[in-house]
Amino acid sequence: MITALCSVVWMTRLGTFLFLRISRDGKDARFDAIKQNWLSFLGAWTLQAAWVVLTQLPVLMLNSSNDAKPVGWIDALALLAWAVGFFFEFKADLEKFTFRGDPNNKDKFITSGVWALSQHPNYFGEICM
Repeated sequence: MITALCSVVWMTRLGTFLFLRISRDGKDARFDAIKQNWLSFLGAWTLQAAWVVLTQLPVLMLNSSNDAKPVGWIDALALLAWAVGFFFEFKADLEKFTFRGDPNNKDKFITSGVWALSQHPNYFGEICM
């Protein structure tokens, strides 16, 4: 139940963030070059779908087992890692969204906040989760 809840929280936050970003920007420029070839565009979407399936597979496997063991310290440690990852991904996305919203930052790379710690703190968060 905990992993399913964490999964829903993660998907809802990420989906909402991506929707707001596309609503503000009107498009995702990362796809501009591959949109010219439908097969390349299909490949990008297929890879993203495969990533979602792979990240959700452990949740599906856990939910399909009939395990009544109580939550232990390893589970608590894993939940802490998930919470740290969620925080980093959320903070990184929020900081970059705000940074990109300022016209003075056009074509600049964010290097403040959690972005001072890593070039891709949102991916660090994703991996932790």
